[in-house]
Amino acid sequence: MNLGEAHATGDVLLFLHADTRLNLDHIREVLRALEDPDIIGGCSPLTFDFAEPYLSLYSRLSMMRFWLFHYGDGALFVRRSGFDRLSGFKEIPIMEDPNFLRRMRREGKQSCWKLLS
Repeated sequence: MNLGEAHATGDVLLFLHADTRLNLDHIREVLRALEDPDIIGGCSPLTFDFAEPYLSLYSRLSMMRFWLFHYGDGALFVRRSGFDRLSGFKEIPIMEDPNFLRRMRREGKQSCWKLLS
């Protein structure tokens, strides 16, 4: 993800997992959130396109504003300035996105929206 950021040219970075779909409404939600200059970035609570009790529970938990349930699965966005202040993603083997989200939460205000994953 840091390599992707190094090649990106925009002021806002969106990191998207391969099994996640975005549509125009999701992009609008990001743009709306970024109208608030205090928003550093945000993430997507998860929804799934098929019913399964475990996934339904996970989806509900991901909508809570509690770090334990906000894994990077799905999508996260951040202003480039915030990404730079956080020195990007830690070079760790797994869970780099939850680590980034925890650090981002300490750095500034976040916004979340629903996605289909």
